Amino acid sequence: MNQEYKKGWYSKPHYLIDLVQDKVISKSAYLLLDLLLHFENRFQKQGKKFECADTLLCKARLISPKTLIGAKRELKKKGFIEYTSGNSHKPTVYKIQINQQDYWKSD
Repeated sequence: MNQEYKKGWYSKPHYLIDLVQDKVISKSAYLLLDLLLHFENRFQKQGKKFECADTLLCKARLISPKTLIGAKRELKKKGFIEYTSGNSHKPTVYKIQINQQDYWKSD
């Protein structure tokens, strides 16, 4: 796919949809990973760590904090993300571990 991507935009990746359809990750994990990839792309942090508050993730995807915790654990266990939990004064620090070539694969 030889298309230049603009800041803050990406096409829906086939890779993530395949993961859900093949039952590799749950739907809540998909929602979290999709949003984290959006933030990573929007703020030009590909391959780098970035901060994001858990309350923002819950509000953006309308999921409960308990579901968010389960999705984060699932993605970390399967090697899709690394994170360091924050507290009331610091946001959680995320790093996405997906190979960008797999992520941007095309038909």
